[in-house]
Amino acid sequence: AVARDLSGSALISQNIGVRMNILSGSSSGPVVYQETFAVSTNPFGLYALALGTGTPTSGVFANVTWSNGAFWLKTETSKWKPIRLATWA
Repeated sequence: AVARDLSGSALISQNIGVRMNILSGSSSGPVVYQETFAVSTNPFGLYALALGTGTPTSGVFANVTWSNGAFWLKTETSKWKPIRLATWA
């Protein structure tokens, strides 16, 4: 993914926080798993993550019952320095 600020400019070579939420049933459904990452973007603002490898903050990734219907992925980022994972944009 490419990290961007509110004006759409790429966040080039910056440390960011990312929070991934797996929601059950719909885009506004309950969070069944949540994790956070502290990552650095490259000279193009690009970063890569692997779902299930971050720091869990809610739920257990291995316990997500994927066969139980539709799931949605909600991604949130924070560019505050130092990274404050409680403040999301």
